[in-house]
Amino acid sequence: MTSTNFDHLKSLSPQLHKLGVLAERFFSQDANTSLMKSRQFMELMVKEVAAFSGQYDEQRQESTHDLIKRLSAQQILPHEVTSVFHAVRKLGNQAVHQFNGEARDALSALKFCRALGVWYRWSFGKDPNFKPGRVRSA
Repeated sequence: MTSTNFDHLKSLSPQLHKLGVLAERFFSQDANTSLMKSRQFMELMVKEVAAFSGQYDEQRQESTHDLIKRLSAQQILPHEVTSVFHAVRKLGNQAVHQFNGEARDALSALKFCRALGVWYRWSFGKDPNFKPGRVRSA
């Protein structure tokens, strides 16, 4: 599986890469599934950011919402990144709980996930020469 929007994550987090590619792949076939994969992408990334920062404790069983709030309060997540995490979380919640998904919402979630992936790579990829390249439309 490949994607010009998410391939840069393959070496840093194969599971994030896979979820991003699947969200992109399902976009044209099933917006609801794409939104759920975007939500999973965001949830996994929040956990990985917490782990990289020494702040993840599986025993706490925090909701994704609470983990985002805590990482934001500890200034591990910048305000803009926190807002993007919440946007993907809300879009994913609507898809899961209302059993639907609009193509425009799935596209927004994909764009948010790509932006999160680029931020993640810059923040945790230890590659100062990383350049994300152009966005490829889904």
